[in-house]
Amino acid sequence: MAESGLPAYRSDSWFGLVAPAKTPRAIITQLNKDIVGILRQPPIRERFLAQGAVPVFGSAEEFLKLQQDEYARIRKLVKELGIEPR
Repeated sequence: MAESGLPAYRSDSWFGLVAPAKTPRAIITQLNKDIVGILRQPPIRERFLAQGAVPVFGSAEEFLKLQQDEYARIRKLVKELGIEPR
């Protein structure tokens, strides 16, 4: 993309699991632990990699930060480009 004249072009895709806002912390912690355990299993990791995806895992707080940063980046881009919803 840089060679095409778009040196700052960035396109990321990510997936994650979310729960309702008032889900008890203990449940969030256990779900995170279980999901990370699954993603660490070699057959699961290999399946993701075969599809061109890289499993990345962290805490619920890290995922929230990723979402907030991504939304802020997109909001800024939409504003800079003058994009209006229809």
